[in-house]
Amino acid sequence: MAVDRAGLVADVTVARNWRDFITPPELGHALLTAADNAIRALVAGLAEHLDLDSVVIEMPTAPPAIPAMDESTLNEMADLLNRAGRDLETFQAQAESVLTATATAAGPNNKVTVSLARGRVAEVTADPRWASHVRYTEIRSEALGAFRAARRQLGDTDISTFQKPASLVRLQELVDRIAHGPRDLS
Repeated sequence: MAVDRAGLVADVTVARNWRDFITPPELGHALLTAADNAIRALVAGLAEHLDLDSVVIEMPTAPPAIPAMDESTLNEMADLLNRAGRDLETFQAQAESVLTATATAAGPNNKVTVSLARGRVAEVTADPRWASHVRYTEIRSEALGAFRAARRQLGDTDISTFQKPASLVRLQELVDRIAHGPRDLS
């Protein structure tokens, strides 16, 4: 099984002699295990490249002086704080819908079914009667079709593409200006 950088199944490999290792009723579970193992390998590979030693947290020796704020900045911040609460609720609802999204789809011949839930492959089933007599290339095609169809059914579930609410972006700009001195943020 091969997954892309987002952890989505990109290819399915089935050995020509797969029946020497598992029985047709075990095929669905074997495909699920292969997908899980490929995703784990991806995560492990990404974790290996993290350079946590380069992360340095510097604590200020003295609290920074807080610059004086004009009344318009205070009013804008108060308004932004009110809007930010509502915007966060909307953002949270979007994130929850992605995190709880589920999809179940079959391959082109309805012989392999893939269920995705909570960002992972939850279940894979394969018709054992069909699997007992088809070529390994047909199994590959049917399984890959099922994985792709389930993914399409979910749509865009990449939470990193969600836009941060505008009220929070502006509020962060104002906080940065207060913390780091005046900059032109108009």
